[in-house]
Amino acid sequence: MNISQELIVNVDINLASLILMLGVLIMALRTLNFKDMRGLVYINMVILIIIYNVACMGQYYVYDTRGSMTLILLLNLIIEVSLNLVVYFFLIFVMYEIFKSRDYVKRKLFKYTIPVVLLIIANIISFFNGFLWTYDENYMYVQKVAYYPYMLIEYAYIVYAIIQYFRFKSQEKSSARFNIWLYLIPMVIGTIAEMLTGYVAFTLGSAIAFTALYLVMAREMGYRDYESGFYNPIFLSHLYSLVDNGTYDLSSIITCELADESQLEKFCEALRSVLPDGTDTIRTDANKFITVSESADRGYVFMLTEDIAMVAEEAGIEVEVDSLIKGKKEIAADFFIDNIRLRRN
Repeated sequence: MNISQELIVNVDINLASLILMLGVLIMALRTLNFKDMRGLVYINMVILIIIYNVACMGQYYVYDTRGSMTLILLLNLIIEVSLNLVVYFFLIFVMYEIFKSRDYVKRKLFKYTIPVVLLIIANIISFFNGFLWTYDENYMYVQKVAYYPYMLIEYAYIVYAIIQYFRFKSQEKSSARFNIWLYLIPMVIGTIAEMLTGYVAFTLGSAIAFTALYLVMAREMGYRDYESGFYNPIFLSHLYSLVDNGTYDLSSIITCELADESQLEKFCEALRSVLPDGTDTIRTDANKFITVSESADRGYVFMLTEDIAMVAEEAGIEVEVDSLIKGKKEIAADFFIDNIRLRRN
């Protein structure tokens, strides 16, 4: 196969990946919540992969036409920086999925950011002097010795994400719905295929990975009550399955009932302002909410109940707030049925 045919195949693969990613981006922009850290990070990763795709196709054109060397170097800089940022955002995505805590991720953000900033600076320097990578007179990509420790730092983000996933997944029940392999396996297969065949299978693998992630998030969006921003009653069936198989140890329930449904939006804002990480809230009826958690600490649950009642009172909202704690020997599934399912029925 001659070079032109190889370029055609590579462009076709990138174009297929690009079309798939643009479709996913359009759907994500229409459906995901930018206020949610997971949605925002996901969209950033998709945009970066699209930039990577476009830069790759630009390189093929410059290579085939023997165009500007400066342009091909600039396109490679864009490709490298895009990958730097993808692995960075991937780590943030994984850490948020494990702990479901924006505050936790923010506390760790500085530590995560320093290495990727150094990688980006190294790439910018390499654009001018080629100490990491460059192109020879035949437009062939050349990696320098310094590129290998650079690459190790980049891969360290993925390795660290996997280590944290295995380290905390069993401890953090909130991560039970997240599967890191859904993302990694298509990417790894694409990378291996690219190494073995010489074709740019990585972009196709990444497109498949991000599409699979979106489908998972889209399914979860079916549990969302868009008027309040909390879960809808459909989520209760999913919650019960988690409780029944021991994935979620339901230990406390806080119930809220609004006196005036017209104050819904105001109440939801007040409720979100006091709810901590590790709780899930479901709107079970037009004016009724339940907040569940795995905490059996009576003092903690009582204080949270009082906080909800206090912020509602300060906002001029009339609401009845109550709480329930699972008994020490009570089975979580029975606690769910007795205090959520039977009450609704």
